[in-house]
Order: sequence, then C-alpha cells, then structure tokens
Amino acid sequence: MSSVKAIIFGATGAVGRAAALEAQSRDAQVTLAMRNIKKPIPGFTPELERRLGFTRVQADLSDPESVGRAVSESGSTVAFSYILFEAEDGLLETYKAMKRAGIKHVVLLSSFCVTENGGAKPSSEAEEILAIIHGKAELALAESGLAYTVIRPAYFSSNIQMLEDWDEVKSGQLELAHPDAPFDYLAPEDVGALAGARIVATPP
Repeated sequence: MSSVKAIIFGATGAVGRAAALEAQSRDAQVTLAMRNIKKPIPGFTPELERRLGFTRVQADLSDPESVGRAVSESGSTVAFSYILFEAEDGLLETYKAMKRAGIKHVVLLSSFCVTENGGAKPSSEAEEILAIIHGKAELALAESGLAYTVIRPAYFSSNIQMLEDWDEVKSGQLELAHPDAPFDYLAPEDVGALAGARIVATPP
C-alpha cells in the first residue's frame, strides 16, 4: 500500500477529479478539498466516494488559514493545486500555509503559456494575463521551498464547449481560421491522470 496521503484542491473540475481517481487507484489516501463540501462532484456519487475512501474537507485556496486547517486534518503530504486569477501573490501565502501544515510536494496545474514565454519569470512579466497568473504561481511555489511538479498543458479538448457559434456546428460545416495550426487538444482527464501519477511518485 502507498503511504501517500494526498489532498486535491479543485476536485469538482475534470482535471482534479481525474487526479483524485488516479492517485487513489495507485493506493493513495485521498482527501477532496472544496469551498462547499455539499457541492456535487460530476461523476461521483456518495457510494463511490465511500467505496474509494474519499473524504471531503472545507478549504478555499484564497484563504490560507482554511488550507492549513484542511491539510492538518487530512494529514496529507502531497497536494494537487490550480491557480487563482485573483491571487496577486501567486498563492504564496497559501503555499506557505500548506508547508507549515505538512505538505512536502505540490503538483500544480499550470499552462503551456509559461513555456512559450521562456519560463516562470518572463511569463510573470508578460502582457497576457494568463501568462502572468501562471508565471506568478510557479514563482510562488519556488519561493515557498516546497518540492513541486508543474504540468503545463496547452489546449484542452473540452475548450470546444466555449464555441460561440454552435449554428455552424449544427449545420455540419465548421470553418477554422488556421486549419493547419497544431493543437494538442488534450483530454482534461488525461492531464488529471498524469497529475495523479505524479502525486504518488517520489517528489523531485
């Protein structure tokens, strides 16, 4: 049995759900951290959560105190996290709270835009908000002193749901602006599975 105890922030999202399932399948003890513990998780049922040994705990990444409390209650040493657009410090205080409470390794869902901009520092100074926020989050993790793994997907296949002109799709003919441009179109579930595997792996 794995001795890893993991806490998943963002368990209601497709990536977080998949990370929780993958980590559990590799024998991790998984706690689901949620702003609202009563909120349904798509694809999860109370019976499934009981069978897999999932427990829920209240926490909000924008509230370091709640995060520290959740980590302490769960006894977790590994956390899966995502970014918050409103976090001006890149979640530095939250990461520090995680560390004080016992987290040793954070797996962060970041973005390929950090790679495109040449790394966390130049990304944090870019003009595009997505690059700035993800760059700041990676810099904050480095400053926190925690071991960390950063996952930088470029484009989720689920983003097609944000298409504004569904009439084109329904008509059977969809025009693409750049048909030859390469996109990875990753499934969020695959990214989550990778995160779950990293959760139980030896920290870098």
